[in-house]
Order: sequence, then C-alpha cells, then structure tokens
Amino acid sequence: MRKKLLVCVLLSLLLLSFAACSQSSQQAPAQTGDAVGEQPAETVNPAIDGYPKKNIELICPSAAGTGFDALSRKLAEVLPKYLPDEVTIFVSNLNSGGGSEGWTKAYGADADGYTLLLYGIPDSLIAQELYERPYDIKEMTPLAGLTYEPTTCLAYIDSDVNTLDELMEKAKTKPVVYGTSGAGGSTHLEALVTTTVLDIPARFVHFSAVPEIITSFERGETEFLSISLPTSLMWISEEKAKPLVVFAKERQKELPDVPTIYEVEGVTQEQADKLSDIQQYRRAVWAPPGMDPELQALLTDAIQKSVTDPDFAAWSEEVGRPITFVPGTEFGTFVESMYDNHSAMMDVYRDAIVN
Repeated sequence: MRKKLLVCVLLSLLLLSFAACSQSSQQAPAQTGDAVGEQPAETVNPAIDGYPKKNIELICPSAAGTGFDALSRKLAEVLPKYLPDEVTIFVSNLNSGGGSEGWTKAYGADADGYTLLLYGIPDSLIAQELYERPYDIKEMTPLAGLTYEPTTCLAYIDSDVNTLDELMEKAKTKPVVYGTSGAGGSTHLEALVTTTVLDIPARFVHFSAVPEIITSFERGETEFLSISLPTSLMWISEEKAKPLVVFAKERQKELPDVPTIYEVEGVTQEQADKLSDIQQYRRAVWAPPGMDPELQALLTDAIQKSVTDPDFAAWSEEVGRPITFVPGTEFGTFVESMYDNHSAMMDVYRDAIVN
C-alpha cells in the first residue's frame, strides 16, 4: 500500500513538471539572434548622423559688397536656425579668375555638407565652356534655386525708342549701340542673345561696370542695355533708363505695364520661346559633386525654411530681390536645360569675345 502511494505521488510530480514545461514553452518569446526578443538595430546613415558637427563654409565667387555677397551673408545668418545643430556659417569671397577660384575649390571639396557655394547661372556655365575651367557645374550637387530674374532691355530715358518694335525698326537703318559691363560678361551675353535671335544689327561698347553704361547714355555713347530685372529697377526708378521689354512668359509685377517678349509684334513664337528660356538669371546654392541624397534633402529643406523665415523674407523685400525657391533636384534639371539652350549660342559668344 505504501509503495503504491509512493508511485502515485511520483506520477503526479512528473505530470506537473510536464505541464510547467509546456506552459513555459508557450510563453517564451521567440529568439532572434543573440538575445531573446531583441530587435535588429536600425542602420544610421553616417552622412547625416550628428550633422553638422563643425562650422560650414559658404563660398561666394564674387567680391564683398556685391549682390551675391549680400545674399550669401543673409543665408549664412539665417540657415543655422534650421539645421539639426546650430553652427557658424562663414562666407568666403573667392572671386579671382572671374569666380573660377570659388568654383574650383567647391568642385574639389568633400561632399560632406561643410562646403557650400552660392552663385548664379547662366554666365557661370558659359564661362566654364569658353575658358575651359577645371570644374563642371553640371556635376555639382544642386541644393536650391533661390531667384528667378528675367532679363529686361532698357533704353536711355531720352531715347526716341520706346518699344522693342521701334528698336527693331531703327536697326534697319543703322546698327543700334548697346553698352555692356565687359566683354563676355552677363550684360554682353544677354545683348548678344537678343540681337542674334532677332537678327538686329548691333555694335557693343564695353565698360567696367553698369553705372558707367548709364553715364554713357547721358554722353550719347550708347543707347541700350540688357540686364536682369532687379538691377534694372534701380535705374528705372532714378529715371535714367526706361524698359522696352521683359524676356518672360508673363508680365512682371514690378513692371506691370511693360510687355513680355511674347507680346511684341514681329517676334515669332519660336523666337519668343528661345529668348524667354535663355534670357533669365538664377541665383542658387550648390554642394560638391557626389553628395549623399539624404544629406542633400536635409540641406534643401533647411534652405527652404530659411528663405521663408520672416526675417529673411523682410530682407529680400527691402533689397528688391524676391525669392523664388526651386528644390535641388528640380533645379538640377533646369541647369541641364539652361546649358543645352546656351550651347547653341556658344559659337556666337566665342566669336564676339575673340573679335
């Protein structure tokens, strides 16, 4: 009897042990890897991990005191607010060689977000082709387009020409005279585009700066000037020049009464399309070639927030340079298009500068 009772007790203990093991097996979490229940750690992109960790250089391939310099310094002031960590952004004016010094340094720098560049096109694209620069802007990483500045054609305030139609008519009797701020510079190239596409006989008188062109108006040495819209507004407001046309698809709010190239009698649709595509100036921010897409997106987003910042917006309105933001990848597509458009004019530019 005692032996039988002992067997029953042992059997009961054995059954309880099996039940406990079964329950433990059901409740235990699945083992994945080294530890029970541990999830794989997310991979952190080293390009943005802890960025920025040090100060950032913003290269401006233009002299101190220029419009590019002012825009660079304002962006350098506001942009740190919208980066993951606030660091100092300092502006380097590397403008020797017509800006080649700045482009060359940015092109050869590491694409780690600590070297950026702010400058404009298309003159930079044209210069690298005409003078075989040691960099390729098309390979740079575009971060943001900042401005859209269509070209305007101005005439001396006392000129007998009041419209582009009249300028074209005047050119039938003798070449019209354009002032430029230097052979191969933006005002020269813009005038070349206009006169070439519209087949306007013209000659060019070169000066060292736009104010000298305005003075030449008064001396009767030149009569016309092609220049970006924001710059033209100063001379128009001072009644030293008058606008004949804006090379844009739509009328500009700053000059609501001035016709676009599409509204000029005698200009074909094809000519108007070519002029509106080529005759525009864009200021933009780039990084060196090969930047990580996530870092590019981070910087593009920070720049967009900076230029819509109330302080930045008030400044741009005060200086008369409105911001038209274009995201980096979209701006890169525009750069390619701008390059293709100007490539067709390259022989004209080259011949005009050489001769």
